Amino acid sequence: MSEDATPAYDHEELGLVAGLEIHQQLDTETKLFCDSPTTERDPAESDREITRRLHPTKSELGELDDAAVEESRVDREFTYLAYDSTCLVEEDDEPPRRVDDEALSVALQIADLLDISVVDQAHVMRKLVIDGSNTSGFQRSILLGQNGEIETSEGSVSIADLMLEEESAKRVEETDDGVVYSLDRLGVPLVEIGTGPDIRSPEGAREAAARIGMLL
Repeated sequence: MSEDATPAYDHEELGLVAGLEIHQQLDTETKLFCDSPTTERDPAESDREITRRLHPTKSELGELDDAAVEESRVDREFTYLAYDSTCLVEEDDEPPRRVDDEALSVALQIADLLDISVVDQAHVMRKLVIDGSNTSGFQRSILLGQNGEIETSEGSVSIADLMLEEESAKRVEETDDGVVYSLDRLGVPLVEIGTGPDIRSPEGAREAAARIGMLL
């Protein structure tokens, strides 16, 4: 792209305010809520398929999520490729087990590096997701800490929160009837790091992302 084709913006004049949300998978032996390995599999290795249709359900407050309701209006069938390493937890045919110790330990190390205040009690929460990327229809997330901080050349950037979550299933292909997902990635531990809206320039965003990336 030529220089003339790239408009020049005065970010201070525009009042640019930005934050980052960074997701990073953890290199653990097993998944977050079961003992299945985190090994990546080739879809051709699948030995069985599971077919589901997902529908929105009410939250603990008795409310329906508007986005989930809209998603449910699209009539789609979801096919999941399972493997000899897939367990009943991943297929949503068995309750989740204890949080993986290795994943929790690594996430707490990250919290320490980000100077985050760790919560007294960590609770597993559910976020409704019916786009097919999770067999259960929701993603499990754990808030581990808040109020961290990193330093950049443009000043400090606050870390609003650190979440320990399960990765979604891997999208393989779309068909006329719906979507095909692979279960090898579902449940792999990941951390989500959210900064506060403290970034005022593209250069500041790049530096903040690089600093967090170096820690990870």
